[in-house]
Amino acid sequence: MLVELIDSLINEVGAGINAATIRARLLSLREQAEAVEAQLKQANADLEGAHADLQSARAELQRLQIYVQHEKVVTKQEAFEDGAVKLLQLLSSEGRRPTLEEMATQLGVKQVEAQYHANALVEKDMIEMVAYIRGRGTVYVLTAKGTAYVVENKLV
Repeated sequence: MLVELIDSLINEVGAGINAATIRARLLSLREQAEAVEAQLKQANADLEGAHADLQSARAELQRLQIYVQHEKVVTKQEAFEDGAVKLLQLLSSEGRRPTLEEMATQLGVKQVEAQYHANALVEKDMIEMVAYIRGRGTVYVLTAKGTAYVVENKLV
């Protein structure tokens, strides 16, 4: 728009337009240029604000991603199969640490089924294998996360 006005003024000057008209046209051009400059400054300020907001949002997203990765919080909504819950209950009971084989017998399931549930619990960082005792079998214990789950869900 400003370029068109400038081109028009150049053509009019070449056609012999008088000085008063040139002055009026130049003042009009100046006002329009100042208005465009003000709009540009506002747009730059808005852009800087949006950039700062974007940086804040990226930082918050990164913080939340780190939280989720490190915490691995198990909520009450997380559901485990019944066999896995029973393994957690057996591991939370006081006394001697039962082996996977002993827990399978107590639950009345085959060892492969107990191993399936143990694997799922290990994957969720609820239990961990601590020993293999020759003649007895594999010993698992609750992790801190598993203990918290048992307590929070009143499985003891």
